[in-house]
Amino acid sequence: MTVYVAMCPVDFRVGSERSQKTVRGTVFPTNGLALAVQEMFGLDPCLAGAVFAFRAKRAAHIKLLV
Repeated sequence: MTVYVAMCPVDFRVGSERSQKTVRGTVFPTNGLALAVQEMFGLDPCLAGAVFAFRAKRAAHIKLLV
């Protein structure tokens, strides 16, 4: 299985518009890690058959999208 690791931190807070993440001019909702995969890696997370790892700003938390 392939594991992709996002190099830039992602905001994990959920539910408010001010907690959106901007990557290269594109705004992602914080619960939209699938959209972040499409932008950062250029892959469809549903078809990739891989694990995508994201870290919080302080690097104290990670989330995996399988």
